[in-house]
Amino acid sequence: MCVIIGKIDDRVEKDSTLLEIANEIKNQIYKGLNNLLWVTFIGIALDLLFLYLNPIENDRVLSLSFDGNFSIYFAVTILCLILNIYIIVKAILYIKEIMQPDFFDKTVSLLAKNYKYGSVNIGKFIEDYIKFEKILRDLVDDNSYSQKPLTVYQMVRELFNRELIDKKDLEMILSINKLRNIVIHGGNIQKIEKHIDDELKRITQKIMDKSKYSQ
Repeated sequence: MCVIIGKIDDRVEKDSTLLEIANEIKNQIYKGLNNLLWVTFIGIALDLLFLYLNPIENDRVLSLSFDGNFSIYFAVTILCLILNIYIIVKAILYIKEIMQPDFFDKTVSLLAKNYKYGSVNIGKFIEDYIKFEKILRDLVDDNSYSQKPLTVYQMVRELFNRELIDKKDLEMILSINKLRNIVIHGGNIQKIEKHIDDELKRITQKIMDKSKYSQ
């Protein structure tokens, strides 16, 4: 699992616009593993409980069942066997899925499905975003941080520290930035909801007004 997370981090290192998408993918991986661990825990608990409550009958389970007499122990044994097989198969399929080279791209496509409806053309949204990002870069001195260009996350954090935006604006920008990154990395989104683009323009204007930015 560390190898998979490492590969994701390597992609982010090469392309910082993947940060929000990478975090989403990590969250999905952790949720999947968490669900798998819970199912495994339940399976092990049932196995141990069955062995604890039935130490003597274990030797007679099959004989009772094959003799034509119903055995509750046999039924529970079959249930535990099926559950254990399910856990093993599920684990193998899940690891195989997240190890696929196109797992990242498939996740981007799935994330894009969250943006199904809207009235604003995606091209218009990207134009507004480019204007927004230009203002960010003009206001924040990249060289004061590092030789690499700052990510949008780093820049909006700086604006937040300067009190040019509030926490609500910060969260909205990060959400909008995630949408933009899904688009540029292959997410099939044709239109977005108008309020998203309106929020982008509102925050852009707010930053310009509070910073006395002049184009």
